This record gives sequence, structure tokens and C-alpha cells, in this order.
Amino acid sequence: MRALLLFAMLLLPARAAAGTEDVDPFIGTGGPPTATGNVFPGATRPFGFVRLSPDTERGALLGWLTRRLNLATSGYLWSMTHVRGFSHTRLSGAGVKEGGLLPVMPGGGSRRFSHAAELAVPGFYEVALDGGIRAELTATAHVGVHRYTFDGDGPAHVTLASGKTLRIAAGNAGFDGEAVAVGAFSRAFGGVHAFFAGTVDPPFREAALDADGAADLTLNGRAAELRIAFSLDGIEDARAKLRAETSGRTFADLRAEAQADWAKRLAAVEVEAVDAHVRRIFYTALYHAEIMPTDLGRTGEGYTPRSDFSLWDTFRAVHPLLELVAPDVQRDSIRSLDALITATGELPLWPAVAGDARAMIGEPAAPVMADAWAKGERGFDAARVVRLVRERQVARGRDQAVSRALDEAWADAAGATLAAALGDDASAKTLAARAESVKALWNPATMHFQAKDGEGWQTPFFPHLTTFVADALFFGHGARGFTEGSAAQWRWAMPWSRDGLRGLFGGGEAMAAALEGFLAGAGPRGEWIPSADYWHGNEHDLHAIYLFDDAGRPDLTQKWARWALSTRYSAAPEGLDGQDDAGALSAWYVFSALGFYPRAGSTEYWVGAPIVSRAVLHLADHDLVIVADRQAPSRRYLSSVSLDGVRLCEPYLQHAKL
Repeated sequence: MRALLLFAMLLLPARAAAGTEDVDPFIGTGGPPTATGNVFPGATRPFGFVRLSPDTERGALLGWLTRRLNLATSGYLWSMTHVRGFSHTRLSGAGVKEGGLLPVMPGGGSRRFSHAAELAVPGFYEVALDGGIRAELTATAHVGVHRYTFDGDGPAHVTLASGKTLRIAAGNAGFDGEAVAVGAFSRAFGGVHAFFAGTVDPPFREAALDADGAADLTLNGRAAELRIAFSLDGIEDARAKLRAETSGRTFADLRAEAQADWAKRLAAVEVEAVDAHVRRIFYTALYHAEIMPTDLGRTGEGYTPRSDFSLWDTFRAVHPLLELVAPDVQRDSIRSLDALITATGELPLWPAVAGDARAMIGEPAAPVMADAWAKGERGFDAARVVRLVRERQVARGRDQAVSRALDEAWADAAGATLAAALGDDASAKTLAARAESVKALWNPATMHFQAKDGEGWQTPFFPHLTTFVADALFFGHGARGFTEGSAAQWRWAMPWSRDGLRGLFGGGEAMAAALEGFLAGAGPRGEWIPSADYWHGNEHDLHAIYLFDDAGRPDLTQKWARWALSTRYSAAPEGLDGQDDAGALSAWYVFSALGFYPRAGSTEYWVGAPIVSRAVLHLADHDLVIVADRQAPSRRYLSSVSLDGVRLCEPYLQHAKL
């Protein structure tokens, strides 16, 4: 069974099958520290717990400063010059440092490396370090697999730092213990505590342990392989995972399995593109969108418990993408969020490992779960979600008041949709009205959303002052009503309604003109200080380009979508415009390259302008075939769009029709 979405555009290459050779894990690892993607090049499986990758710094002398300034939050930054260890866990694309369990370092100390002696492909990483040491890494879902070769004259040894306890097994063939890593999020609940069990082949000669759970293993020969499994539930469970995921397989076998896992996930979407760089950026983006959420290695009732949900970032496009390309993981995600609601009695904000960091604002779980219900997921308590959204106690002080109100209104709108689907008309009416009430923060004099107090509109008001600049200059009151940006960026944060912003602007023509000016003011990709106009490096205005559809100017959506696809991304290390936030920027690229983008919290997609020539999405029970007729870089406007032979009269698609 197939559905055909045909874009008629004002050369198709022969290759169609997805492959891991189209992924470059180094994309997004570079750029200035304020605008890097914060992704990592190391070895991991799709949605795996273990993300085994180098932790880098700029030399031993500047290493402390690197860590103090919170650079390289995933552990890796392209501009760094030294490796200080290979740790097993990290977040992908986040702006905070989290993870770093049980770093392993061959040869000890910090060692220089060169990108010329580095290789990264999905599921495998390799680097040559100073002193004649070669490191090769692969992984299973819960096991990090290391192979170290010592070609130099120095002693062959590796160091491990558990942060808590480490015990040596009989015969020096392995070790086990408990590792602790305290990060920006996990600090709230005492850090991440994980148990581990590892083997060393061949057995090491001797070990020196200290009271802090660190060990220095002197190897028996010039090469060794370490396999280290992790569990949140005990050493015996870690041993069981080690056996189940690696027994009877060589390093080469495990590397091949990792590559096969990634190839299977990436094959959910097959694309053809005129430009080879588009294909590379596309599949790398799909790869980055499928690193999180994390498989916790536990068993739920009919689902796999998952965590590390950067919901404020991922509700907009990542979860809608998983609904299409990884419905099993999306189903696990919804049921994991529902379990967390049962445990805590509140909607999650930023679930991290076994806790909730409660980071960011709004109620982003509401649109995620409303989306899921509308698209057929029934494995959660939807009525409870509606009740929790409805019972929210709104407390809006001066700090971030406008951003909070807008994000909460988005949750209200999603809650209203969910309530209506459940037949709870009273809640639907209440929540829909509350979503609309955010219009009271629209100041017709400034034509922006603006904070109020008992005296009226808060002043002074600088719509082009970002919170980053305001905080740095110690007069944050000028941007205090906003989160991670400017009033000019949050001006567009009412996307749940087709006509809401159009009405505030007094019509589509005025809205489109203001939106074009906003986009035209964007700075270059990867700027050190984010622009106060359109900024593709953060999530709150990522949907803005698609609002031209609501303004009655889909041609401008097509123009600016192609601009963003072509200028905000590249196939270089600095190829992301800001931190990827668990795949948020990457999911934007995947959707936009295919020609449509989700209105989160609903079943609707905006129509854009595809940059691929042809795509096949292998959905749960049929294929969706997308064809962009006469695709070319010079053709950015559509003459028509049809779905299964029926021409669209509006620039919108409904999920059920796909």
C-alpha cells in the first residue's frame, strides 16, 4: 500500500537506499562554543544508553578553563586538541554538561590528537593519540567496547575513574563496581549512579587502585580489549547485559552489528537528491534525531522505559518525526512519560535518567501526548493529562513571564485538542479560552507580546535585546519577560492557531511583511552572539518560516524554507547553527527537506518546499512516497501539490491523510 505526495516544482541520481556511509558524525561538532551543535562523534547504537566518545580539552594547561566555561558539553568540540578520556555517557546536543560515566584513558594523562588521524561512522570511532596509541571504540545498547593498541615505547596501561567504587575480579580478567557522574541536571537528584561490570582481554598484569574508585591497569602485552556494561539496577544486571549483548562476538562482529542497527533505522527514509551534500546532511540529521531518548535497560509492562527527554526542544519536531520513522520508540516514550506522571503526579519537563531535571518552561509534555493520542497511541492516561494541564496554577512574575505565558498557552491549546478527542467538552472549552487569553499580552502600540504589571506595560521595552546580551550587561530588566532570546523572536510564538497571529497583526499582508523583515534580519550561521531577529540556533522561533502559510503567503514559506535548508546547515563540522538539543535542529532539517513540518500538538502539517528530489518513508503499515517534480536548486517555488492525485487547495496536510 502506498500514498503519493507530489510536489510540482518550477536528474534523479540512481542511488536510493540509505546507508551509514551517508552519515558524518562530525557535522555539528564545530563552530564557536556559543553556536556549536554540541553533538559527539563517538560510538553508540540508536537510542542506546552507552554513548562512548572522547572527552576533549585544549591542552593540559587550559583543560581546567575548558571545563570551567562549560565548553564541549557533549565532551567533544572540534577546536579542541587533546583527549583526556573516553567516557560512556553524555547527552546529544544539549547546552549543559551531563554524563561522563567511567572515563577510560589509554596511557594515562591528556594526549594530543589530530583530526587527520580520526575516523567516525555510526557505531564506530577511531583516533590515534600522541605516544603511538590507537583507540578504537564501538558499542551495544548498554556496553562500551574499547580496543587499544600501543605502538610506542611507553608502558601499556589504561586508567579508569569510577567516582565511587571499583573492584578487581579474580585472575585480573575484569572488574566491577559503581560509577557516579554529577552533571548540571542530575545534581538535583544526587547525580547518576550506575553499576558496571567489565572484562579485559587478555587479562592485565597488575592493578593499582586508590580510595576514590580509580584504577591504573598495567596490560599484559601491547594491545587489549575492554568491554564494560552498565546497569541502573545492580552489578549482576550489568553482568547479564555484558553476556547478552557481547558474548561470542568479536570486536569486528560488534562493530558490524552497530552499523547494521544504524542502517536499519536510517532505511526508514530513502531519499534522492540532486546535491550530494543534501543527502549527507539529511542522513546525518536523521542519525542525530535517533540518538535520544535513552534506553534505560529496564523492562516495562509492554514497553521499553526511556528517558533523557529534552521536551521543550523535542516536542516541536523530534517527537512528530519519531511518530513517522521510529513509532516503536515514540510509543515507548509516551508510556515512559505516563509512568513518570504516575510517579510524580505532574507533567514532566526534562526527564533525565531516573529523575526529572525540571529544566526550561511551559508544559511541553502536553503537545507530545496530545499528538500521540491524535495519531493513534492509546497506552497512556489521556484524561489525566487534560486534568493536569487544566489544574495548572498560573504564576507569572516578571522573570520570563511572556515566554512562560506563550508556552503554557501552547500546552492549553494541545490540552483542548486532547480533551475534545476524549469528549470532555467542558475542559476543551476552558483550555481553548485560556490559550486565547495570551492575546492580552499583545501590545498594539509595539506590535509585540510584552509583559505587564500592576501599572500597565512593563518598561523599558527593547524588542531587539536578547536575554543573552541583557544578562551579560547586567540590565536584564529590558528582556526579563523572555527566555533564551528576544521579544522579536517570541513575537511568533503562537503557532497553534492558523489565524491567531494574523488577527493580531490586522491581516495576513501585515503579518507577512513583518515576518519577512524578521527573517531578513538573521545573522550568519554560527554567530558568536545570537541575532535578535530570526535565529535558527534555538527552538522558540524554528516554526516561524512556516507561519507564512497562515498569513496566506505559502510562496514565502517556500522561499525561506529553502533559504534555511541551504544556509543554516552544511556538511562541515560547523554545520549546525546552534546546539542540536536532542535532535531538534536535525529534525527540523529532515521534515523541511521532505517538504512539510508539524504544527506540534495537532494532526496538521504546514507545507513547505522539499530540497530532495524523491523520498520514500516506510511508515508502520504503508509507504509514503514524496516526489518533487523537476527539483533543482534554482526552483524554490511550487506550482502545485497533490496527495494521491488530489490537488491541495491549502498549504496544509493532515496526518491521517499521510
